[in-house]
Amino acid sequence: MRLPTLPSLARASLVRVFSPADGGLSLSSGRSSDAPCVDMLTGRRVLIVEDEGLLALDLEFALIDAGATVMGPVIQVDEGLTLMATETGPIDAAILDLDLRGQPSYPLADCLIERGVPFVFHTGHGREADLRARYGADIQVFAKPSRIEGVIAALAKLIANRS
Repeated sequence: MRLPTLPSLARASLVRVFSPADGGLSLSSGRSSDAPCVDMLTGRRVLIVEDEGLLALDLEFALIDAGATVMGPVIQVDEGLTLMATETGPIDAAILDLDLRGQPSYPLADCLIERGVPFVFHTGHGREADLRARYGADIQVFAKPSRIEGVIAALAKLIANRS
């Protein structure tokens, strides 16, 4: 099961912006172009694994503003595994919620590790100590609610360190 896509869910919440350069209107998430995350992830493909619709949408907007191409969001482990198995392009990074409607996202994290894809946990249920015990001391864990800018900066750093 997938969350509704941006056009079907959030079209009404987008901001119409007049762009004199092209003489027309364009759609924007409404975030300021002065935001510190703008273009931090240009050209990168980021997977969102999040079962809370509004949070997934907020992450999607922030990632788009940071220049990323968003994969997902996916809300179930099986859906994420299928996406990773069938996706032809690279996955540069991922944001994982630990608890997906009562099911832990460990299989997705394990698959990402096997592929060498950096990720962060963005969770309201996981204990940081447990996640560090399972995935190592360097795993990035963000407790909800968190500042999305911090999550994006961590992804950018993980991608840069991998390159």
